This record gives sequence, C-alpha cells and structure tokens, in this order.
Amino acid sequence: MSDTDSPTIDAPVDELSLLEGIPAEKRASVLRCLNARVARFEKGDILAGRAHGTSCTRYLIEGEALIVRYDAAGNRSILGSYREDAVVASELAPQFCVANCLDIVATGPCTTIDFSISQEIEGCPCCIKHINRIKGNLVASLTDMNMQLVKRLDTLANRSTREKVLAYLQERSQEAGSRTFSIPYNRQELADYLYIERSALSRELSRMQREGIISYDRNRFALTS
Repeated sequence: MSDTDSPTIDAPVDELSLLEGIPAEKRASVLRCLNARVARFEKGDILAGRAHGTSCTRYLIEGEALIVRYDAAGNRSILGSYREDAVVASELAPQFCVANCLDIVATGPCTTIDFSISQEIEGCPCCIKHINRIKGNLVASLTDMNMQLVKRLDTLANRSTREKVLAYLQERSQEAGSRTFSIPYNRQELADYLYIERSALSRELSRMQREGIISYDRNRFALTS
C-alpha cells in the first residue's frame, strides 16, 4: 500500500455519492478540512482487517475488494464485495472487522480516500454544512450496503447447490442488464461466497451447461434458458 499526503484527489470523484450535493468548487476545501488522504492498494492488500481497528473512515473510489470472514478453524467465507463508491471502514465502528473476524481484501488495484468525521473540524464555516452533507451521504452508503447483504441472504436461503448458483447468476444478469455477463469471482471464491464446496460447485456448473441452462468460459457466463 502507498499513501500520499495531498488532499487533492487525482482519481474520478465527480460521480461519487460521497460528495453528492457539494458544489464542485467546494470539494477541495472540504477534503482539506477533513484532512483527506489518498491510499492506494494492490491485489491481495488488506484495506481493513482483523489485525487492527480503524482510526479513520476509508472510502473506496476505485477498484473492488472482497469481504472475507474466517471461522474459529480458519476456514474462509466470502460475505460479499465492496465496489467503488462505498464505505469499507469507519472510525465510528473501529473494531468492526476485528470483532467479526473480517478482512477487506483488494481484488486488484484499489484507491481509497481516508479521512476522519469524528474529530473536531477546524475549517472555514462554509465547509461545515458540506461536511454534514458528507456524513449524511455516508449513512446512505451504509444503508445501501445493508440492502445488498439482505439480497445475499435471499440467495443463501436457497437449499440446493443448483438453486444457489442459479439465484446468484440471475442476480448478476439483472445487474448487468444482459443474459451474458461476467462475475467478479474465480471458482474457489464463488464457492466461498455461496457456502458450498468447490467440487460440488464445479459439478453443478458442468451439469447446468450440459442441460443447456447456462454456458460459461472462466468467469464469463450466459443464461441460455
């Protein structure tokens, strides 16, 4: 991981919901008031995790990261993923990852904005209302993440391996707006996400392809029936 001390964000932020409602000309000064810093991560780096609590709010602006949980025996499960424009850690719940045995792991190059919303803000008065807007935007982002976790529970509520796989692929198809789409997981990661054995997943995918229900090549899938 590498950091920069500059509050100037040299990555796309115009579409970030974090800054929604803040005039473009005010964003630099608001980020300075928050003592914002850019952090960059490579594949496999931990954005937040079991080893330590969180002293800042970390907001993902580029890339994707897996939410990985470990049980008492060290077995891994994937609870979901964070995509760009999401809160991945907050100083308002500094021990969240530690208490829940979670690691937030980059799937490739990632960029975050790190800042504090709990510290005393010493900025120009005009920035205070915009900082309050950021706090509201953070709450909305966390609410959206909760909704995604509820959708995940709907997928896991299916009993058979086939039902879980098909429910997941149908959800990804709807998100893509196409019957042909890519998924963000390799086979082991998909098995961990669906709470099934990798061998059982591979067998079921092969059967579904033979039956003409799906077709696939690596992580590229198509619903064919």
